[in-house]
Amino acid sequence: MDRNRGGDTVRAPGSTALASRSAVAGVLVVLVLAVAAAVGLGVVALDGGPGPAVDAPNGTATDGGSADAHATDREGTVVGGSDPVALTDDGGSSATDESVTAAREIDVARIERAIHERVNEIRRDRDLPTLAADEDLTEIATYYSRRMADKEFFSHTGPGGQTLLDRYDRFGYDCRVDTGGQRYVTGGENLAYTYAYTPVRTEGGVVSYDGNETEIARGIVEGWMNSSGHRRNLLRPYWNREGIGVVLDPEDGRTQVIATQNFC
Repeated sequence: MDRNRGGDTVRAPGSTALASRSAVAGVLVVLVLAVAAAVGLGVVALDGGPGPAVDAPNGTATDGGSADAHATDREGTVVGGSDPVALTDDGGSSATDESVTAAREIDVARIERAIHERVNEIRRDRDLPTLAADEDLTEIATYYSRRMADKEFFSHTGPGGQTLLDRYDRFGYDCRVDTGGQRYVTGGENLAYTYAYTPVRTEGGVVSYDGNETEIARGIVEGWMNSSGHRRNLLRPYWNREGIGVVLDPEDGRTQVIATQNFC
């Protein structure tokens, strides 16, 4: 995957990439776990911004519900962070055929389950409602992870300008979550990428997951939790369900792991 994600992507060797995003009626909060506005594990890429649904369409909301100057007059989305965050490789590892071969042995469904379980564990510890696993959201999330891998980009907005709401519409997914006070959200998203075997730099230092699905999953969630915007998105009390889509992308002898987390 090309690390150049346009003007919103932060590139930092030795880190892992993350991005988050939530859709709200009348507000767009950009928190992309693709461009780094906040650094979690290593360099984390985030796209989107925390914030509840507000009255200003396509605006960026704060937790207080105010919209910023980017608000427009059309229904928009709220994302987990204002810039993508990337957890990338540590930069000195050589490409080998071994990692590509080993990638075939990685169970992406196990990574998805482990991410879902870890998210609910974190929410439960904070007395927040746990999230139901939603197969339709998982389909949307997997589609977008695959699209980012195939088209070599990392952002909440696709190359043709496709937004989170566009993706929900594409799959006929209707999301409207009442947050009280005549406000509602229409979806949410966190993004992340890391490497299955190549050492990656995190806040705790350089680690290697050695292809272990549980460790990869926990590293991704840790990256989201170490980014303030993504963490707020993940811990929003009004979400009811989520879908996790993980895709492996062998590249230059390394196995990249791309994850999309969609909320409703």
